[in-house]
Amino acid sequence: MAEKRTRNRFRGDLWLEQQVDQRVKAALRQKQEAFVEEHQEDTEEQLLDYVRQEAAKLRYTPNPGDLVGGPYIYKRFGNWDRVVDLCGLPKPGKLPPLKSRTIYKEEYQRQLEQFRQERRSEQETRAEAVQARKEQAKLQEEARAERDLLWGEAHENDTDEQLLTYLRQCAERLGHSPVKAEVEGGAYIAKRFITWPLALQLAELPLPKGMKPAGNKDVNAYRRLQKVKNENIPRDAAEIDTLPRR
Repeated sequence: MAEKRTRNRFRGDLWLEQQVDQRVKAALRQKQEAFVEEHQEDTEEQLLDYVRQEAAKLRYTPNPGDLVGGPYIYKRFGNWDRVVDLCGLPKPGKLPPLKSRTIYKEEYQRQLEQFRQERRSEQETRAEAVQARKEQAKLQEEARAERDLLWGEAHENDTDEQLLTYLRQCAERLGHSPVKAEVEGGAYIAKRFITWPLALQLAELPLPKGMKPAGNKDVNAYRRLQKVKNENIPRDAAEIDTLPRR
């Protein structure tokens, strides 16, 4: 099993080589086609001069496959040995595999650098998009916080049961148990009931998928808060007259 996982493991270096190899072959095809378009009107002597110049750069007699335009020149003259003789060059050696040729190696370096630049540009673009989404989310969160603050000020005298009823109404309107961001006043309600999951549980609403239930710590904190409220609020209006006066 371990051996199978190793064989299927992603090879970044091999992937990169394959990507660049495809680009190199496509670029060389385009260059061969462009050469034909640009040099159709060249004289034979102009084409021979081109072969001599390329041979000087390479420092050896090229085969048609060694040159951009080589296949076209071969076709124009009908025989590469004739091209070599007319250029005054020694006979070429055996044509090596494509990846071993100078034409491929030089194009490979160009395409590799372009590919890396494109990848860097894509990564920068993605990073900018992620940052923009983060900033947008931050602005939205700040707007929600401001909205919830105003909502909380308007509803701070609501009883807990009124808030829980409001939550049930929101769930009915949405068609599912809401997350905090979906409810106007959500931040205030979450604070009022210690946590959002506890608010939903007290409203007897199912928790959204992935949301963890409130822990005992949160439940006990809410109970203590309720106890403090009950101790500080008279049982009825008549009791106000019995409170000690200063």
